[in-house]
Amino acid sequence: MKYEVLKRSNLKRNIIIGMVVVLIFSAVILTFTRAKYRVTESVPLVSGTINFSPYDFNVVAMYLNKGDETVSTKKAPHVGYTLNTEQSSCVVDDEEVENGNILFENGNLTFQNMNYSGTKCSVYFDLIPDSEKPVINRVVARSLDKTSITVTVDAIDNLGIYNYYYQLDNGEEIQSEESTYSFDKLTSGQSYVLTVRVEDAAGNFASEIKNVVAGYSADRFILANEGGAELIEAKGTPNFGSAATTDEGMYSAEDDYGTSYYYRGSVNDNWLKLLDFIGVLFGLMVMEQLEQYIMEILLIKFLMQPLLIIVLM
Repeated sequence: MKYEVLKRSNLKRNIIIGMVVVLIFSAVILTFTRAKYRVTESVPLVSGTINFSPYDFNVVAMYLNKGDETVSTKKAPHVGYTLNTEQSSCVVDDEEVENGNILFENGNLTFQNMNYSGTKCSVYFDLIPDSEKPVINRVVARSLDKTSITVTVDAIDNLGIYNYYYQLDNGEEIQSEESTYSFDKLTSGQSYVLTVRVEDAAGNFASEIKNVVAGYSADRFILANEGGAELIEAKGTPNFGSAATTDEGMYSAEDDYGTSYYYRGSVNDNWLKLLDFIGVLFGLMVMEQLEQYIMEILLIKFLMQPLLIIVLM
């Protein structure tokens, strides 16, 4: 009899626990669902507010009108196009959105007063007529490590550069909207032919640039760490009328071999570099003669100081 009572008591307890768990689980689901819909009930825009889930607002298509042809695009053009306001429209249930507005500036689209669920927009862009070719002013290729080269292109166009093209040797030509591109996984010390082209939105190309670049070399690495040859040369000639008091960095000079580069640093610390070099010899000295050599080193330091100042001024 005691066993039967105990068994019934456990059954009753399990039923109560199960009901409590179900109630808690239901409350969590309800809370999550309500919170989810509250988050998407109001979505602020640049101008106005969408009072529905953002998935109900779609840019269903974008097109580029290129004179005799119209092609679809997945991204708004960044230069060379204007918004066709007559063809572009936003509709709800096949009716145009009242007081809706589409703006296009610097490659960015802005939709105003789109306050209806189920809004769908189609956007058209017109190519700006243009016959002027872009111009490449400069191409800089820097090797900052042993297996990569970073290329930077300085180019201009009356309406802006639409695409940049980069190629090493006969490899794949890379198309990009960016004026900087990096090639990696190169062979250290190997030379490559770099080809750079640019075009505007109308398809006008600048004259291509071809340069021979090295995958890596010590001099390129040093010059790159100082900002590159052009930045160093732009610093001009330092004032040699007084000794350098700080580490000023690299300078350039023209000589019989062309353009050479040298480092100008604080002369007050150069004797320490001399002692660092002499210090390597300490390990070869016998302990009995250490005191004598130290005196000689100090003498060398005293005699060499004026010479180092003269050389590095």
